[in-house]
Amino acid sequence: MKKILLFILVLTISEFSLAQDSADTLKPWTIGAVFSLNISQAAFHNWTSGGENSVAGNFLFAGIANLKKDKIFWNNYLLTGIGFARLKGETSKTNDNIEINSLYGRNAFAKNWYYSVIMNYKSQFANGFVDSNRDSAVISAFMAPGYLNIGLGLNYNLNDVFILNISPLDAKMIFVLNQQLANHGDYGVDAAVFDNQGNMIT
Repeated sequence: MKKILLFILVLTISEFSLAQDSADTLKPWTIGAVFSLNISQAAFHNWTSGGENSVAGNFLFAGIANLKKDKIFWNNYLLTGIGFARLKGETSKTNDNIEINSLYGRNAFAKNWYYSVIMNYKSQFANGFVDSNRDSAVISAFMAPGYLNIGLGLNYNLNDVFILNISPLDAKMIFVLNQQLANHGDYGVDAAVFDNQGNMIT
């Protein structure tokens, strides 16, 4: 009789929270954070129904730091995450992001109305490749691209739940700090111009 051995190991550390229902309050700051780490592994031996050995991990961190004092408020939110999976001897990214949001307001002409400055930043931690082979071409990297949006306007701050921001003046900037990607004109930046000998002009 053919011996069949199936072994599956799943280790999950999920949503271990560093936060409280009522976030720590250091007057006039309110600060809170949450992070999670998920790790899973599957191993198969003589498994007739098929299956591949694999291991995966994902890390997530989110934090807030909000200021409210007199006629001003300043809300800050950070979200980061990175994850990898290894299957059939190849490693690939499953998650990779950095995002920062910041909103500053100063009391304007009426109650609950504020002059405001809003900022949003997005990028990633690790290189991205055409496929899971790390010897393949790089298609993204830290600050390649990086997106930065800044807006000026008015904010209606009714309470901690309802906030409306209007930004008629807005600027969007795209950064591609990987020279090869920038030369190709990836992610909307102007491509480099080369002469007949292959020398970069602009």
